[in-house]
Amino acid sequence: MADNQNNRFFIRSFLGKNDYQSLHSLFLRCQNIDRLDKVHTKSSLEQELQQIPNFDISAQLFFLQSVNNPDFFGSIGVNSRKDIENNLIYEFHHWLVDPEIRDNGFEKTLLEKAENWFINYEQNHTFNGKKWFQTRIQSTQISQIRLLEESGYTIHRRTIKMSRSTNLDLPIVSVLEGLVIRKPAPDEYRKVLIANDEAFHDLWGYSPKIEEQYKSWENSRFFQPEYWKVAWDQDKIAGMVLGYIDKAENDIRNTRYGYTEEIAVLRPWRRRGIARWLLIESIRMFRDLGMERTVLSVDSQNQTGAYSFYIQMGYEPTTEFLYYRKPFPAIPS
Repeated sequence: MADNQNNRFFIRSFLGKNDYQSLHSLFLRCQNIDRLDKVHTKSSLEQELQQIPNFDISAQLFFLQSVNNPDFFGSIGVNSRKDIENNLIYEFHHWLVDPEIRDNGFEKTLLEKAENWFINYEQNHTFNGKKWFQTRIQSTQISQIRLLEESGYTIHRRTIKMSRSTNLDLPIVSVLEGLVIRKPAPDEYRKVLIANDEAFHDLWGYSPKIEEQYKSWENSRFFQPEYWKVAWDQDKIAGMVLGYIDKAENDIRNTRYGYTEEIAVLRPWRRRGIARWLLIESIRMFRDLGMERTVLSVDSQNQTGAYSFYIQMGYEPTTEFLYYRKPFPAIPS
């Protein structure tokens, strides 16, 4: 462990439900210092961890703990996935270190724990494509960014969180001939999710969804079909905005935000103004529900020009997230 005056600390694996409370407490201690955009209750954090694909929480979530204190002083989780460009992405996430001990090198200790876990995993698997270490981090997490750059990571991509006042005027759009917007029936929910997956197939970072992810999505607190806007061409899905309201965030921050997320148009129907039509209808719905702002996230380099489109629609950037990558090291055979 780094700089070990700190042999009072050790790293252990997830042991059970009681760990969620300690992890949530650690998250809250980091939230103000790092100006984290995300809001969590204990239950929302638990749900988020349970919905990560290819992630065995008992074997792939680690905590930094003191021998004299049951609270956690650090955490990191690890998982892997393949993307559409045949990259194997070794991701680490929930990388948190109590601000009071950051000067002691514990962020590096956890980073090395994640990298070494991936290296040990790789020795038992074979993959012929490119392999990368990767993490997504908020631009305000300065100490972790400094460590990543010192450790050979570079920024590979940026995503931007954006918001828009619902009081802004909405453009007038005509109903598109042959299309109708309607909410799906319960027996059509899975069809919508499959269409959403298909629409994102050609975008950066896409990884095909597995059955486990569909089930997790359907059980997520963000799965709120009552706020969906779906465009249909007879019985075929042309596009969608899968809106939701994060009640926990609104309660904690005393806000009234509606999320206009998962904005997607399938390839045969693109360049016809469907995204604009759906987004306007979604914003109008949230305005009528009393929401003060609508919120979304976008890949700043999205090849469809989504970022510029959202600017035109009145959205403004609020938070930046950085994807840091480093090539996976060659392992001697």
